[in-house]
Amino acid sequence: RNRSHLVRLPAMANTDALWAELQSEDEANRRKAKAKSTENGLSGLSASLAKVQVKQRPAVDVAFAGSSHTDTSTASTPSHPKAAATGAHASAYSESLRSIKATLAEQGREQGSEPTGAAAPQAKTCAAPAAPPSSKGGAKLDDILAARKSQLSVASRGELLGLRSGGADSDDESDDGVDAGAPKAANAATTVGRLVNMIADPSTAVRRNAFKQLDDVTLLAVTPAGVSSEAITAKEDAGDSDSDEEEQRGADGTRPAPQSDLSAQQRAQITEYLSVLLRPLLLRFSDPAETCRDAAVRVAARLLRHGDAHVVSGSLPLALPVLVERMGQEELVEPSEEVRERLARLVARLVRTCRTLLQPHLQPLGSVALGCCRDSHPGTVRAGHTVLRLLATDVLKPLTKVQGPKVVGAYTAGLVDAVAPALGHRHASVRISALRAITELVPCGSASSIEKLVGYREPNVVPIANFYGKGEALVNAFASLVQDPHRSVRVALLRTAFRWCRELDYADLYSQESRLMPYLLSGLFDPDESVARTVFGWLEALGEDYERLNAGDLKQRMEYGYMDERAKEERRPPLPAPFDRRPRLGARLRVREHFRRLVGTVCEEMRCWQGQQRAPSARLLCMLMMYQEEHLTEFVDKLVPALCAGLTLEDDDRGEVAAGSAQCARLLAHHVPAEAYLPLLLAPLSPGALASTSARGGAARLLAELLLGMGGHARALAL
Repeated sequence: RNRSHLVRLPAMANTDALWAELQSEDEANRRKAKAKSTENGLSGLSASLAKVQVKQRPAVDVAFAGSSHTDTSTASTPSHPKAAATGAHASAYSESLRSIKATLAEQGREQGSEPTGAAAPQAKTCAAPAAPPSSKGGAKLDDILAARKSQLSVASRGELLGLRSGGADSDDESDDGVDAGAPKAANAATTVGRLVNMIADPSTAVRRNAFKQLDDVTLLAVTPAGVSSEAITAKEDAGDSDSDEEEQRGADGTRPAPQSDLSAQQRAQITEYLSVLLRPLLLRFSDPAETCRDAAVRVAARLLRHGDAHVVSGSLPLALPVLVERMGQEELVEPSEEVRERLARLVARLVRTCRTLLQPHLQPLGSVALGCCRDSHPGTVRAGHTVLRLLATDVLKPLTKVQGPKVVGAYTAGLVDAVAPALGHRHASVRISALRAITELVPCGSASSIEKLVGYREPNVVPIANFYGKGEALVNAFASLVQDPHRSVRVALLRTAFRWCRELDYADLYSQESRLMPYLLSGLFDPDESVARTVFGWLEALGEDYERLNAGDLKQRMEYGYMDERAKEERRPPLPAPFDRRPRLGARLRVREHFRRLVGTVCEEMRCWQGQQRAPSARLLCMLMMYQEEHLTEFVDKLVPALCAGLTLEDDDRGEVAAGSAQCARLLAHHVPAEAYLPLLLAPLSPGALASTSARGGAARLLAELLLGMGGHARALAL
């Protein structure tokens, strides 16, 4: 079925006539020559001819006996199943060689026969210029050998595999100075060429055996000096790790190129293997046998992993259509989960290697990444998230700076929507990879996607689809992630909020920072104290950025208001963890801008009937009040009822709501004068007040906490 792809060697019509004439002349001198002097040359010729193989199966063979060129299947090894089919052609080929041997043997006998008696000395002196009868035949034989050598050199530069590089053949007497490494390279090339034919064999066993040998050959090529092959295999099986920590970036925000430990000779060999093996391996991605598909993907990924960027980028037009066919379809094409994971890792490796050369290939890469996000296998989903994250970092962000966020935002918004469902995945590693991908995608023109991630909708906007029961359900994914039981997931979310507060454009940050700040402040009361201290440092860094951006407005306050700041520092209340000092001015001002929008919602959630919402709301209100300080006065009408409700509830098992409310009450008493909140507090306690018993009890508890938070003079005046 592959006969249309066979390469036919040039015809040797002129040599047929020479061969017939030479055969008739040599028949008369056959009994007079010896064959000892010609055995070495013939063995070298047969060894060179035996190395010739064709890329496609069946191979091409040439018979000298005046017959036309015949297409046969090359049997490289005795165990090949097609070896029997080449017996007839091999016998014809051997007969041709035996004819040449016999001819040269006749010439040797004629030239090598020694005279006897007195004529011996004369014969010895004339032995070199003698033998005129066979000179014409020897010249014609040299012509045949020269034509054969020219034919082989043309084939080696064209479509045949397995010949030594540099034009060196074993039948060439001038090849003595060839490098000693050439035979080794020839053997490797011969092996690869033979295996290329075998991986297309109809027999599954033959293909599996060929892939096993290919795996060994390529593993040897990619193993650096001093490193075991087992370590390379273990690294490939583990894949490229995505740690929680941010990758090292340069001053321009890009990652440095990975350094290769391979030698120049190994890289050149990998480049040669890619040019020979890539197309056959891509065809085997749809092999009927799962083991063969898995082996083909593994070998291709290994070569692409260690190949140079310019070589790998040149293979993208060949590889991406195959990957889209296998992974980028709405229907499931690849049934094996392990093979799908390997394919997804292969795409991630292509993106890592090519980096900024991927802009012309955004559409197929996006299709493959979306197909990976729809997959049910966690490893495949993680690899798809890695592809999107790398595309956003190396391609979409530079494109956003050049073309603007509106042009790129239409593309990235769809990618964010595709990744968002993975934020609720049952595996923590998938949730982390989804967060890391979204962290890189949102700054690329899709800041409006934050509203979907936090489940926000304008209160006066109702979609028309809701009237027909087709509206989308709003899910606050960040609210569940900030309380995730896994520390690494919480850290990933907090880092995401911090990076967006620093990297988003001012226009996007103006409308979205108030939706991010509550989750960043929630890190201040994280169960892990190290995480809480890290978040406090991040808020201080945001405050430093705020001071630098608004240096003109804050100059007078920072230069002339230091006395007031020192007085407040001296009479500061006991600070809750993780505060080891009073927040800096820029941090207080930045959080204070969003307090008005947050305080109403937080106070409502403190009166919610669900205990799992009340406790975080009480702790969040305490952190907000730490940054608000004396500016709490205008919000006492909302704070006092909420704190009374928090101290009234008795259904809290661990007392978290009551403890958080008591801490808020002491902060309120320290920063706000008593005449601002005492009238609101004494109203339910006055005789004849129409207040329930629980309300009066909550007011009495709040009054006690307020008195504890006041200073000595203020407490006396309040009493």
